[in-house]
Amino acid sequence: MCEIRPAIERATGEMRTVKVFRKIDMNEKIITTMRREIEILSGLDHCNITKVHAVYEDELRFYLVIDTIKGGSLFEKLIKQG
Repeated sequence: MCEIRPAIERATGEMRTVKVFRKIDMNEKIITTMRREIEILSGLDHCNITKVHAVYEDELRFYLVIDTIKGGSLFEKLIKQG
């Protein structure tokens, strides 16, 4: 799981979302896969894919700065619709 935090991009004043993933919750295979997926997502720019604006990593966590999506998650909508 990840923690979701709201953020404001200082340069533009735009709302962003920061997804924080704790490495303690992952094994080495998952961490390697995470780095590869981040690399792929960082190179994509498409209107139907959430844009990754920045990625930070420290000893304990990954931080992904992405576009803020209004209206809740797809999972929540699927559960609501049955």
